[in-house]
Amino acid sequence: MAGSLESWPASDVQGKIALVYGGEGDEGLKLAREFVVRGCRVVLIESTLPESSRPLPGQTVADPLPHFVAFPCSGVDGNEAAVLDSVRRIELDVTAGEEVYSRVVEQSWAVFGRIDILINCNSVPATLKPFLDTTEKDYDRIMDINVKSSWKLSKAVARKMREAEKGKYGIRVNAVSAGLTTSNDLFQAKSEESVQELARQVVPLQRWSNFPEDIMGIVLWLASDLSIFVTGTISVVDGGQSLSRPRLSSFL
Repeated sequence: MAGSLESWPASDVQGKIALVYGGEGDEGLKLAREFVVRGCRVVLIESTLPESSRPLPGQTVADPLPHFVAFPCSGVDGNEAAVLDSVRRIELDVTAGEEVYSRVVEQSWAVFGRIDILINCNSVPATLKPFLDTTEKDYDRIMDINVKSSWKLSKAVARKMREAEKGKYGIRVNAVSAGLTTSNDLFQAKSEESVQELARQVVPLQRWSNFPEDIMGIVLWLASDLSIFVTGTISVVDGGQSLSRPRLSSFL
């Protein structure tokens, strides 16, 4: 059954405050757009400033306080608009200690007065090399960014939510397991045609994932009160890729 993000009811997440941990790429900004056009306000944590966003005149990347981010996006009615006062951006060193993460959460909380939703989408792909050639530095990089940074941020946000008596604490935790996209390092040496042909051979739904479109339905649902009794789950949203993933290596 096909669906459209534009048809998702805005009221299900409207008015909520989201903290989006987007890492170094533009994934966080893409997710922020989807929440903003549905009536949310967003604090966006990033390691660097994507080219697709810009600080206001007179502000620089080095500003110590959160600053507004302006970017064009289409609203749920299809109209193009410049979203301004609904998004704030904060930089974070992923290798920093827990005290820094706690300070960033305090700062983020103060921007709009609370945090209702935390979205961790900060990750980097592993270096593709034989297991015995993998170095401790390679391992530490993956663990620091993909595991420890999300753990430290989640811990800091949970502590702040507990202090605000969200609860007992009314804190729900769920994960979304997304599929591979065509930008994945696995496909960098392949032609676009061969990458699409591979999808037709090994993916039940005949294509690779589109980010964030393919996951936003479940993300918005989990972020809304419609999923009020859902916690501790992992939702696999990959077009069936995981069913055939063991076969994937033989095609590469």
